[in-house]
Amino acid sequence: MKHIYILLTFIAFPLILISDSNDRKNIELIGTWQDSTLIHPDTLENGELNPDYHDHGSHQHLEGLYNEAWGYASGGREYAILGSLKGIYLIDITDPSKPAKVGYIKGLGDGGIQRDFHTYKHYLYMVADVSPASLMIADLSYLPDTVKIVYASDELFDKAHNIFIDTVSARLYATNDGGIYSLENPELPELIGKLPAPMGLRHDFFVRGDTVYTHHYFGEDEGLHIFDARNPEDIRLISTITDYPFKGISHSGWLSADGKTYIMSDEHSGAEMKLFDISDIENPVLISTFGSGVDSLSIPHNQIIMGDYLFVAYYHDGLFIFNIRNPEEPEVAGFYDTYLADYSINYQGAWGVYPFLPSGNVLVSDRQTGLYVFDVSDATSQVSVNSSQDNPEIKLFPNPLNNLLQIEFPGDEIPKDFTLELISISGQKIAEYEIKNNNSQIFSQDISDANIPRGFFIVRIMSENKTWVITAFH
Repeated sequence: MKHIYILLTFIAFPLILISDSNDRKNIELIGTWQDSTLIHPDTLENGELNPDYHDHGSHQHLEGLYNEAWGYASGGREYAILGSLKGIYLIDITDPSKPAKVGYIKGLGDGGIQRDFHTYKHYLYMVADVSPASLMIADLSYLPDTVKIVYASDELFDKAHNIFIDTVSARLYATNDGGIYSLENPELPELIGKLPAPMGLRHDFFVRGDTVYTHHYFGEDEGLHIFDARNPEDIRLISTITDYPFKGISHSGWLSADGKTYIMSDEHSGAEMKLFDISDIENPVLISTFGSGVDSLSIPHNQIIMGDYLFVAYYHDGLFIFNIRNPEEPEVAGFYDTYLADYSINYQGAWGVYPFLPSGNVLVSDRQTGLYVFDVSDATSQVSVNSSQDNPEIKLFPNPLNNLLQIEFPGDEIPKDFTLELISISGQKIAEYEIKNNNSQIFSQDISDANIPRGFFIVRIMSENKTWVITAFH
């Protein structure tokens, strides 16, 4: 049951409400932000609040004002990026208890209910699924003083529901036209190929390297399609997942850092999340389904895997964090309800989630009440430098790591030669080392050249006979 505990503030329009203990577990709210001047055009009728669009009991707009959330860090400062009907806000959250707007980018197109954006280097790429919205690119290197727009044009496409950027290959993928764009020149994307047109609509992507995971809906191809885009002019279909439990509107998904697990959601009431083993990418295997368990109308939206945890913006249910260390039985590690109204209207509440900030804080956007900044350390307390998905006895030290990475192998499993990979928590390879080990149980590697960002990252050790995947902290 949802409860209202206390009003944080009082203004004429949407309020941020604080959950009571029944609506949160292992997650602490640090800060919130919203634009009190932002009003949905359907909210007012003859200067008065229209009861068809405003719930006076919960003080929340029934129509959404905000959409996607993303994060950015530079120069020792952290920023939240929050989408809205009218544009994109840049909010300094270096002090997460006092979020402060430092920039605003007016969106193109009228009424951007669906905006999406991703970062590459110090650039922000923005789209909206309303025409003419076009592609916009902003240079974030001037923050916190200002933001500079370096590109705004519909020459490549006039709208997109979602985009995804693979930072290793420097490619941007756009849903509506299926275009693949090179970011070799970050300020001037170039079309280099197109994904095959689906029998229906293309909703979202996940991309790592040359492998593209696309979610199709409203058509014969509804489900997940996996493509080899090594040659963007000759794209090959690898496999599809179109027959699975809780099938509905195939929405989005995320790949684990070790490339073995893919978790996806369908955007409809009562749909559970699906966890697939894709170790054999040509033959994905469904391992488990799971959900928030809050209500029969619960709807998962966007999700991101970080280490052993899945972070989900779960619409009415708020932020949910699942421990997926045991893929057959994912467990709820924490939750925080951002949406305290009832379930009478679909697709309200938590929309976007971003867990990759160096501080470890997690960002969530709520469609009605804006930005939330959370401390999730209690929910993810099982993540440690000595955790390993494959062998808990392998150790890394010191903790936190510095420029010298030391590995202690189990006495009966000392590899002679192995490959050492450092991978960002979002799955991008940071560095790779080919190691010749002289039968040493404790091995040291200088990683000062790796430029590892602050926060969690993945260490993958691959020998002839075994692979270890370890979550570490820097």
